Amino acid sequence: MKKGVLIGIIVGIVLVLVIVGFFVLTNNSGSQNNQNLNQNTFSSCQPSTQTTPFGSGGTYTINVIGIENGNCHWQYSLKLPSLNQTKDCHYPINEMSENAFKHLFGEDKTDTECLSDICKQQDNLQQTYCQ
Repeated sequence: MKKGVLIGIIVGIVLVLVIVGFFVLTNNSGSQNNQNLNQNTFSSCQPSTQTTPFGSGGTYTINVIGIENGNCHWQYSLKLPSLNQTKDCHYPINEMSENAFKHLFGEDKTDTECLSDICKQQDNLQQTYCQ
């Protein structure tokens, strides 16, 4: 094999490895990068995640996966040393609202009851669209 051909093959292999490495390291392999969850990313069903400490040694996570079959697929989970609970939700896009976002953080209720009809509506949506 000629020296020039061998160098060409080696350069080609290195180039392929560099390109593959770039896509793997930057997560640009066709999927969207997750961003921090906020009211806008939640309401528009953009992939995003928010994890916050909860209680003693626990976490509360909301993860918006994205639009699937015309619905917004998202999850919320509560993980404590003695509990690990996750709800998987598929909301109609028009139900992804400021009210739904605030409800996930308990802004519309006390520890024992809803403070408004909006809270009751959001409870009903979760019962209907989350498993």
